[in-house]
Amino acid sequence: MRDSSYNSSTQTKQIVSRGGEIKVMKKSLSLLLVMALVFGMFASMASAADLSAKDKYDVLIQKGILKGTTTGDAQLDAKLTRAQFATIAAAMAGLTPATVGETFSDVKKNQWWYGAIEAAAKAGLVNGTGGGKFSPRANVTVESVIKVAVILAGKKPVDGAKVTGSSAWAGPYIQAAIDEGLISARTDYKSDATRGQTIDIAYNAYELLQGPKVTGIKVLDEKNVEVTFSDNKVEKVTLPTALEANKETEITVTHEGKTYKVKVTYVFQALKVESVNAVNLKEVEVKFNKAVDIDTATFTVTPVGGSVIADTPVLSADEKTVSLALASNLAQNSYVTVDFSGVKAADGTPFAPFSVTVKVNDTVAPSVAEIKSLTKDAETNAFEVTFSEFAYLDTVKVGDVIVAPFSLDNKTYTFTLPSSATKFEAGKTYEAVINGLRDLAGNYATQPLKASFTVVRDQIKPVYTLVPVNPTQFDIVFNEEMQNTVPVDAVVVKNAVTDATLFQSGLPVRQSDKKSFRVTLMGAPIAPDKTSVELKVSVKGFNDVAGNTVEAKTSNVTLLKESVKPEMTTVRLMPSTNNRLEVTFSEPVSGIATTDFALTDSDNTVIAITSVENSAGTAVSATDASNRVYLDTAALTYNGTFKLANIVDSVTDTSGNKNIAKVISFTYNDVVAPQVTAAIVADKNVDGTLDLTSATQAVAVKFNQTDVVNGISVATGNFKDGAANNPANYTLNGAALPSGTVVKFIDSFDADMDGTVSGGETTDRGYDLVQIDFSAVAADAKATALKEGGKIVVTASNIKTVAGSTIPFASAELNVVDVTAPTIAGAYLTGDASDASLKLTVQFSEEVTYAAFDNTKLVLAGKQADGTTSATNLLLTAPAYDGADKTKVVFTIASTDLDVTKPVTLTATSVSNIKDVATTPNDLGAAGPISVVIYATN
Repeated sequence: MRDSSYNSSTQTKQIVSRGGEIKVMKKSLSLLLVMALVFGMFASMASAADLSAKDKYDVLIQKGILKGTTTGDAQLDAKLTRAQFATIAAAMAGLTPATVGETFSDVKKNQWWYGAIEAAAKAGLVNGTGGGKFSPRANVTVESVIKVAVILAGKKPVDGAKVTGSSAWAGPYIQAAIDEGLISARTDYKSDATRGQTIDIAYNAYELLQGPKVTGIKVLDEKNVEVTFSDNKVEKVTLPTALEANKETEITVTHEGKTYKVKVTYVFQALKVESVNAVNLKEVEVKFNKAVDIDTATFTVTPVGGSVIADTPVLSADEKTVSLALASNLAQNSYVTVDFSGVKAADGTPFAPFSVTVKVNDTVAPSVAEIKSLTKDAETNAFEVTFSEFAYLDTVKVGDVIVAPFSLDNKTYTFTLPSSATKFEAGKTYEAVINGLRDLAGNYATQPLKASFTVVRDQIKPVYTLVPVNPTQFDIVFNEEMQNTVPVDAVVVKNAVTDATLFQSGLPVRQSDKKSFRVTLMGAPIAPDKTSVELKVSVKGFNDVAGNTVEAKTSNVTLLKESVKPEMTTVRLMPSTNNRLEVTFSEPVSGIATTDFALTDSDNTVIAITSVENSAGTAVSATDASNRVYLDTAALTYNGTFKLANIVDSVTDTSGNKNIAKVISFTYNDVVAPQVTAAIVADKNVDGTLDLTSATQAVAVKFNQTDVVNGISVATGNFKDGAANNPANYTLNGAALPSGTVVKFIDSFDADMDGTVSGGETTDRGYDLVQIDFSAVAADAKATALKEGGKIVVTASNIKTVAGSTIPFASAELNVVDVTAPTIAGAYLTGDASDASLKLTVQFSEEVTYAAFDNTKLVLAGKQADGTTSATNLLLTAPAYDGADKTKVVFTIASTDLDVTKPVTLTATSVSNIKDVATTPNDLGAAGPISVVIYATN
């Protein structure tokens, strides 16, 4: 391998021996591992950072990659000869030892290295040292090893690269190795390569060749797992079968072409609401901790003191977030109550009805979420902008032309050029300048807001597939976003066997993905004696957003009849009534009549059922969205057990299945549990004193019944159902109570509820008063209003009495009185004492005022140059805020003899009239002395 023959030109083609392509170019893992053993110039991996070369040597032997020496000595300082190197390089390349030829005068057939050196030379892996010689006993250099490593690793040399410390011919290979992370930069490329270097880096190469390592596993839910790798990439695995809760399971994940097996455990979490927020004045979001089913759910949004304004809920792609677009706008800084019922976990587990009050506070300006222009022609006169939220705007210009806006929802706008303007050309990029963009709360975007779009020409017609949904519905699913307009004759549905036309219950409805249209058929297309029906569906007239029309065609879809029979699942006597039953079925059913049921008492006396209604009292013959109907009956006056029977084959599900017979018993004791109510007050002991302050930080919840559920269930170890001392039944400002909040009953023997049980208090008052104490909450987790005064909203829900009554949702806006005095958090001195330009900046703990500031009570102290005499003229004058920051006040100091190399202190001796901004301001009071940080000069 003579240096003179390693010229600076580089080869990018595969190395070919006289026998054909060498095997190494197939990059098998085994050959790369061999390369790792020899060419120890790879960059260190973090996982090997704490291992010595000897440690790595031992690991490689344990893994069977190295055999070790007969003496057990690692021989880390030994050199690697050119013959040894050529022999291993030939083996790595999968070359057959040569038997003919004599490329080098000093490599003879009778020498052990002949076959390997000759084969490697013919393959272009090694060259001589000049004069027709190979010098087999000479030591191999670092740069020679790097060259072969780069070739065998399939890396491309960097043309013309020059690397300090290397020969000219080696620079391109070394630079490639550095760029690819095979080596770290060094300067000893011409030196001999040692066995120690080889072993040290072989381990790192082995680690590198294993591919990225798994560095993190996150189980999102029972069917979705995220696996993070050392290359900072994440693979999301969707499992075909749900993980069994709390059981370690091995799953397979593929990353960069390599298969990994990892063990995961799905820790079951009960479904809960993570947050409820008014994201703007037109949208409310409810976020859950796991996927939910909202098919039978009802969501409402009601402004405090107003009427319901919620619209249809939309579930996010991950099925964890429900978005509610509202029919009318919310008011900024108002409060709304969000209620829902009928939500289920993905496994069908029902979620209890939920209610919470949240504050509407939109402070985020709108932005451009998407801007695009698609056309099937060479030019167009329009483009579309979707904003991050519902928004208004003044004007939009492209160049000097004002474009006309059109929007159905004030979120997605289509802008059109006037007929006199030159159209936008396909392939060209334009800039839209949007003036006056603002959201419903008045938050303005950057003015003007600029956004660019490129006109894309799309001449490809959309295609679709038909997807069955249920026995009466199917979807037309397109491969791209479609226009919402549907011609009246766009879809014709016929029975594929009889050719009879099937009527639809309206035009196909575009779904939230904007790619699918749902077709709903009138009646039941599947015959009673059949389990399926094949439909012949003709589709035409649908246009994609570029204007391409789908090719008219007819295709078939099969709808299947669901064979599970419906059944009555629950019966409940409605609270505070003795004649109204709530009946729930396993699925939607129709054909319901009073004659489908039989109600009897414990003596088998039949009790009349007078009507079938919905929850609003309107007569119906089918279940509502929650699969419920309500039966009005004759008054239940007899104490005891009653039975409601649903007669077999009396009602029908959407697949035409008749119900099974079912009898459900329930009891009525002729006593309705008194309705429990809750009052949330800013009086922590309900003793008549409004003592909710920034110091006490506690409120009370007063119930009108004394048998409110309290404590922990011995059977479950959790709070009893409906326990009033369960923090989960309360919220603060629309969120769960922060960690550290203490929820407790005030002692039931504290008759006057002053917080203390005195000697004369011997009567058990029962459980009717709960205190919510926020004082132990960490400062960074505590609501600002609790620390500095202001408004808080506390809610209570899902609380029960032992008698079985549940409180209506309760909410209260409470005022926290600020009684916390401001403090001095720090102070620093700037300027120059020599010219009386000193400034003292004081940082207070909160916003303050200084209109009546008394500078004799806030005292600065320091020394003159002799260190004993106090400086003069240190009075603080001319206070001013530090810009808009009212927590910082800057004072002027007239002193010229203050030595700023010596300590300076600040002391508040008494009332200084520096006060906070509370309704009843709190004075700074006595504080200090504190050390002043000095940035000033003399």
